[in-house]
Amino acid sequence: MSGTAAATSGISTPHPAAGEAQRPPTRGECSESVRTLQQALLAHGASLPRFGADGAFGRETEAALRWFQRGRGLPASGKLDAATRAALAAPVRLPPGDAPRPAAAPARPATPPTASARTADVVEMAKDGLLHAVVGVGFDEQGADLDAAARARGGLLARGFVPLRVSGLDDAQVAALGIPPGTLDPRSTYYTRELLLGGRTVRALVQFVDRDSEAPREEFLHGLRNAELVLYAGHARYGSGPDFDALERNDGNVVFGTAYDPAMRARLRGEPNALQRERLSPGYQLMLFAGCRTRDYLDELRALPRGKDPGNLDLLLSDDLLYWSDMPETVLATLDAVVAGQDVEALRGRLARLNRGATFTADGFGDNPVPRS
Repeated sequence: MSGTAAATSGISTPHPAAGEAQRPPTRGECSESVRTLQQALLAHGASLPRFGADGAFGRETEAALRWFQRGRGLPASGKLDAATRAALAAPVRLPPGDAPRPAAAPARPATPPTASARTADVVEMAKDGLLHAVVGVGFDEQGADLDAAARARGGLLARGFVPLRVSGLDDAQVAALGIPPGTLDPRSTYYTRELLLGGRTVRALVQFVDRDSEAPREEFLHGLRNAELVLYAGHARYGSGPDFDALERNDGNVVFGTAYDPAMRARLRGEPNALQRERLSPGYQLMLFAGCRTRDYLDELRALPRGKDPGNLDLLLSDDLLYWSDMPETVLATLDAVVAGQDVEALRGRLARLNRGATFTADGFGDNPVPRS
């Protein structure tokens, strides 16, 4: 496919294959009609990171179909009705230089900045006048997280953020700051400042969570449920999820998926999966997970959270070995890029430079409006 602003997909309108009943494919069906539907969705920029175009109509395909329908102003039914069939048959419209997603989901190497302008959705983030972020620094058995947390806090202060004492604030005082009551976790440490985001002045609120927080797992989960911007640096714990206490303990584990290490998997057996238990924000969220390696979270982050899909959840995940000494700047660089409306490919290039050539997968971002300069 060429890099023009409008190009045909080369895929016909999804329809039942010869010999199949003349009806749209439905949830639970395995057929060539489903595969054709999946290929059309991929050509239009949808994401099927776990299974690709495998011909099976499961939850991932339904989520991609809902994402496509929302983007075309159609009822997000997750079903292939006549209007959706017609929209899928229309020419693919992607930003210049972009391309449809492949059916498989191999690790994507870092690429130089392009004209595609895939950015965070700063307009959606700032729509209520508040940018709510959570920064989590996980636990390291050798104590490297202590320096990382201190440098991350120092970076916030250097950017003009000031500590916000939340204990004792009543709802009226919180509302006077431009913060909706119920947003704050009274146990947490917060930093705040005003900044220009998406062409308007908004209040930025950063919840900070580390090993010294009163209840780090619960506080991070509060941020995961409520914040538009979720930034985590720390161990990936064999692909099981972020962790705020020692490896042999479970109190600080935020479980996302099944660990590939047998001992870790056995230790976490019976622990609730946060992505299934927690109701994440129904609005737009961008999440960065920096660790060794957090790309193992991708399948779970796409398949498990209710109400989340590539239309309202964009992801940055590390593909390679990272070092604790590089993690604070990784988190802060992502915050800077969001505030500046920076192209995600330019951000990936910066993250690679900060992390000694390590690459980051950027999943999503393709449907966000390009911020005006």
